[in-house]
Amino acid sequence: MAGEKGFNARALTSWVVILSFLTLTVTGTVLYVSPQGRVANPTGWNVLGLEKEEWSAIHMTLALLFVVASAFHIYFNWGVIMHYIKTASGKGFRRKREFGLGLVLTAVVVAGTILDVPPLGTVIALNDRIKDYWESRAVLGPYPHFEEDTLAVFAMRTGTDVAGLMSSLEQGGFQVAAETATVNDVAALNNTTPSALWAAIRASMPQAQSLPAAGSGAGLGRKTLEAVCEENGLDLNDVLGVLRQNGVDADGKDTLKDIANKAGMRPTEVLELIAGGQE
Repeated sequence: MAGEKGFNARALTSWVVILSFLTLTVTGTVLYVSPQGRVANPTGWNVLGLEKEEWSAIHMTLALLFVVASAFHIYFNWGVIMHYIKTASGKGFRRKREFGLGLVLTAVVVAGTILDVPPLGTVIALNDRIKDYWESRAVLGPYPHFEEDTLAVFAMRTGTDVAGLMSSLEQGGFQVAAETATVNDVAALNNTTPSALWAAIRASMPQAQSLPAAGSGAGLGRKTLEAVCEENGLDLNDVLGVLRQNGVDADGKDTLKDIANKAGMRPTEVLELIAGGQE
């Protein structure tokens, strides 16, 4: 086109700043109205075919792009910026009120958000109500992030037998690869959601237990090794032997959290070792 003289890095930077800002507005809005991860992940919540984790990833990478492009924008316009500063300082800082008001406004937003002061607190409260709305409508699983556990661990945590669990799923028309597959894997294999799998399991296996939320006093990490073995029909000495073979020192009276902390693991990873030893 007439008037264009080759590639212009400054123009590119300006467009990247503008476009990344506009896209960040979209991703930020989607994340604002999205449910909590404990709801979004097992239910397959999505917008335009993208799940919450994908929207979060896009938001973070675009934020990085925006920051980098803004830095280059400042670099390309450094001469103009410095000229303005020198000119303004030479004539005296004539925009003190505007600068002061901008500084105060920024401080008020930061402090008001921390102190939960209206209307800033109202913005956060509305976000909480939106997330509560999604949670009230969702069919959740037996415990938070159950979709990340293998079928073996999932069976142990819900008080079921992994062989019976897999058989129940297969009889319900679901394909199951192996007990080492995660609930997410099985859901993806069957083009469904983890929460739908849980609903099917509860329908065919009423004995499957929904665990109380973390912090209620009955969380996984607070259970003793003895209790875990008793609930799952396992021999305590066999389990202790499995843990010792994997370099984990434990006692029947220890909680899974204590065992995990000593081994530098998570309670679910301790269960993985126990489940693996029962194969």
